[in-house]
Amino acid sequence: MRTEHRVRASTLVDRHANVKRAIDLMREDMDAPLSHAQLARAARMSEFHFSRVFHDATGLPPLQFQSALRIARARNMVVNTDDTVIEICLRVGYSSIGSFTRRFTELVGISPRRLRQQLCENRLPEDGTKTGGLVRIRLTTEGRELTGPSLVAAFRSPLPFGVPVAYAISHATRSLLLGGLGIGRFYLLAFGSNGKAALTTSPVSVTINDVAANTDLDLALRRMEPTDPPILSFIPFMVYWHHQTGMKRP
Repeated sequence: MRTEHRVRASTLVDRHANVKRAIDLMREDMDAPLSHAQLARAARMSEFHFSRVFHDATGLPPLQFQSALRIARARNMVVNTDDTVIEICLRVGYSSIGSFTRRFTELVGISPRRLRQQLCENRLPEDGTKTGGLVRIRLTTEGRELTGPSLVAAFRSPLPFGVPVAYAISHATRSLLLGGLGIGRFYLLAFGSNGKAALTTSPVSVTINDVAANTDLDLALRRMEPTDPPILSFIPFMVYWHHQTGMKRP
C-alpha cells in the first residue's frame, strides 16, 4: 500500500511528476529491457532515492511496475487482437513463452488462452459467495452517477493482482454486500464505471475477527491516476469490459 512520507505539498507534486516521467518511459518502450539506472535518470533522481520515491507513489518497485504494465498491455492484446500468445509474448518484451504465461496467470489470475475463451463465451463471472464474514459497502462518487456495473473485490495483498478472495458485483445500486471472508485481514478494491471513465479507490484494509459479524464501510471512488498500478485481476477487468461491450450475465 502506498505510504507517503510527511513532506511539503510542493515537494510531493515534484516527486510525482518525476515518477510519472519514468512511467512514461516504461510505456513508450514497453518491450525494451529498461534498467533501474535508466528509469532513475528519466526521473532525474539518484537510483537509491528513485526506488524509495517510486515505491511510495505507486506501491510497487519500479521494475515490478514495468512488469505490470507489460502484462496489462498483453491482456489488452489478448482481448482486442487475434495475435497468438507467442506473438503477444514477444511484443511485450518476453523471450520465453513459459515465463510469460506464468507471469500473466499470476497477475491476471487466468491464463491468456482461458481469458480469451471467457470473453468469447460472452459471460460475466457470477457474484462471489455471500456466506462467511459480511461487509456492507456503499460507494460514493463525488457527485457523479454510476452508469454501469460496480464491483468490490477483496485481496490478501494491497495490490489487486491475481484471483480475489471474494467479490461482489452490482448493476443497479451503489450498495454491495461482500461475503465469503474468513478471519484475517483483507484489502478491498472498489471499481465502477461512470460513462467511459474507470474509477477506483486506493486499497482499503478491513479485518474480520468474527465471521458471524457484519461490517459497514463507505468507499469513495476516484479517477485513476498515471501513478496507479494497472488493475490486472481479470474479475474487475471483465466487469468493466461488460459495461463497454454489453456482455451477458449467466
